[in-house]
Amino acid sequence: MEAQGVVNVATVGRVSLINIAAVRSRLKVASLPCLGTSHPNREHYQLLLRRAFLH
Repeated sequence: MEAQGVVNVATVGRVSLINIAAVRSRLKVASLPCLGTSHPNREHYQLLLRRAFLH
């Protein structure tokens, strides 16, 4: 799991991305954009993990 730094998107504003990738295959399993924050909180990470385990 990795968190990307803040990216300014013209129409949306500040966006921080959290990505989950498989270590061996480097396959992106899930990704979650967090709008308006530079530091995603625990709830953002929990939501992404729940979504990833459902797939």
